[in-house]
Amino acid sequence: MRALLLATALLAAHSSGVREPAGQASEQIPQPEAAAPRVLASAERDCTVSWVHDYRSLDLMADAADLIVRAQVVGQDVVQLRAFGANGRVSLRDARRTTVRVLETLKGAAEPSVRVIEDVCPGLEDKPGDEWILFLGTPFDPKYGPDDPRVHRFTVGGPQGQFRIRASRIAGPFFAFQHVVREYGGTAAGELLADLRAVRPLDLGPSRSLLERAGWAVLARGDVDDIRLPADFAQPARFGDLPFHVFADASRRAGHDLAPFAGRTLRAVSYLLELDRPSTEKQYRATVLHSQGAVVGTWITVGHNIGDGEIYAVTERDAALAARGRR
Repeated sequence: MRALLLATALLAAHSSGVREPAGQASEQIPQPEAAAPRVLASAERDCTVSWVHDYRSLDLMADAADLIVRAQVVGQDVVQLRAFGANGRVSLRDARRTTVRVLETLKGAAEPSVRVIEDVCPGLEDKPGDEWILFLGTPFDPKYGPDDPRVHRFTVGGPQGQFRIRASRIAGPFFAFQHVVREYGGTAAGELLADLRAVRPLDLGPSRSLLERAGWAVLARGDVDDIRLPADFAQPARFGDLPFHVFADASRRAGHDLAPFAGRTLRAVSYLLELDRPSTEKQYRATVLHSQGAVVGTWITVGHNIGDGEIYAVTERDAALAARGRR
């Protein structure tokens, strides 16, 4: 997987009709049949950036998106974004803003027009007759720019969340890392729309309620990703150096035993908790794991990323808050 070293890079969040299981999860959980792999369209572009996520399925992208729209580009311009360094130093960088007119909302609630920011590997173009299906993340934090009070968003995975429609088909040019987009390259747009409408989105209400019942203030939903648990929990987690039993033990203390899911792939959603602090300080993050829409695992990380901090049970809020600033 391509990995971008971002403070928010976690494993993270989205997926299908969440409900909390009434009792212990069964070890015999039916697994959906895998669809026949599609032939990827040829790639004409590449980019030196490594992405936080390397999306390989439409349903994961749909869960990762806060908003999905079919739209037309109506204008493009350049704006500036801010980054904050040591000693409060602020640096600026240019980014391209694309304003689109929404033709159809496929997930979420969209305004008549949406503003999309691209700061690396821009893929959106203003071509007469083209339409786009855009998988958009949560609103961009305005403290990082641009100086405009309106809502701005990024597409999930950069160009990975951008499907161009030309003459009623999914068209290129394609970036090499646009795996899902390239799977639909050359196919009728109606096929993509039908597949997208067939996705059962993950209901995040139960996971958010679980955190709030434990006393946590939920600031924002973070990433959504699929993670494969190690078959042996003594082995390191795939997202850090700690042995996975550290995370599994924290989950068990909160009432979610992950043992039945050893070696399986689960959908993970992350949440930013408590206080909005500079990225140079420790963050409180919750990770909630789902299987077939049910919450099956949880833990809290005090640190920058899912695997590099101190790990607590969701029910251990006081101890986790006391850990702030401890290395």
